[in-house]
Amino acid sequence: MKRPGIAALMAMLASTLLLSACGSAPPVPHWQANAASLMGNYQADWLEGREILARREFALAVRATAATGDPARVARLYLVQCALRRAALDWSPCAHDAAAPSAPLPPQEAAYARFLDGDWAGVQDSLLPPQYAALPGLDQAHADRIDGALAAIADPLSRLIAASVALKRGQGDARTLRLASDTAAQQGWRRPLLAWLKLRLAEARERNDAGEAALLAQRIRLVESSFSPNFSPKE
Repeated sequence: MKRPGIAALMAMLASTLLLSACGSAPPVPHWQANAASLMGNYQADWLEGREILARREFALAVRATAATGDPARVARLYLVQCALRRAALDWSPCAHDAAAPSAPLPPQEAAYARFLDGDWAGVQDSLLPPQYAALPGLDQAHADRIDGALAAIADPLSRLIAASVALKRGQGDARTLRLASDTAAQQGWRRPLLAWLKLRLAEARERNDAGEAALLAQRIRLVESSFSPNFSPKE
């Protein structure tokens, strides 16, 4: 069984559907196929800044999954939601299933939730998604090694999530900001890109680097303009 995590969850859902299509496994229940499709669309729309669509897709995915009566399944969706928000520097507490607020999370989900909250003390790396397993050992005393560990994460979304949490813990620096903004830019993920560029702009202004601040402000205006349905590049 794959460890929980946003990339692992999406991969698990996709592989389940593929096996079913090949006829080598029992048919996937409709709720599961529906939830997998909705969560895939939710992730893409949220990262690209289509807020209204993303909210609807997430709500429908939760509704489909809640039909199983399994709080752990629903909790995984809320962890995906929390992880996506981390990617865009939203450090608000992770939400939980409102229908079962007192239900404890299974050990792996609980470890992942703690990771997303920046509470790495005592987290067992064996319970975390593999791409994050090395990070809890890099406390503030090893902050100089965090950027190398982040760059080694192959999955772009996982890299953004880890960079955000590391920054919250006081382990990030200017290199972390560049790595994260470059990652979001390469994927065309407007929502996290805008958040990271704004943070880089604030950092450049603190250093009184007028040249870099001007370039970053230009990039921010371009990304913001792309949110408009009437976007038209200047000739």
